[in-house]
Amino acid sequence: MKELTKKILEAGLVDKTVAQLLERWHLLTPEEAALAQKPVAVVEALEKFVENLEELVEAARDGEETTDKPMRETRLDIEVVALHELWTGGCGYFTAAEDNMGRLLVHYRYGFKPGSLLYRDEDASVAAPYGGASPLYRVLQVETMYEKDRKHYTQLTVDKLDE
Repeated sequence: MKELTKKILEAGLVDKTVAQLLERWHLLTPEEAALAQKPVAVVEALEKFVENLEELVEAARDGEETTDKPMRETRLDIEVVALHELWTGGCGYFTAAEDNMGRLLVHYRYGFKPGSLLYRDEDASVAAPYGGASPLYRVLQVETMYEKDRKHYTQLTVDKLDE
């Protein structure tokens, strides 16, 4: 067998079925056809690929970062159940939409932080620290939502404090 034929068969460039046909036509010996059935380079490459894939899956399961880019995605299934006129010391007056999960959706320009206290609009004049009004919500989590690469709105996960 020529060295070039051996390399082509070992590399897996000839399909197993084609090698069997070439053997039947007496163009390859059974030993040569067997080389096409077990392409060493391809099998080793696939085994290495599977090992690398397993490592990546395990890393993702363990909570390791698999990408440097943040996932930016806007929920499109928002069901607004109420609108609130609210006030906070850091942002002043604003309107918030409450979704069916109890989160507040506000314009992204407001700089909310976890721990911010939100008051009813009508209670703003007596809000703490100046008066005795109780806050309606405490912000637990702030997440900016995107539509492609454009800021769309801010989602506030809140704890309802007063009814």
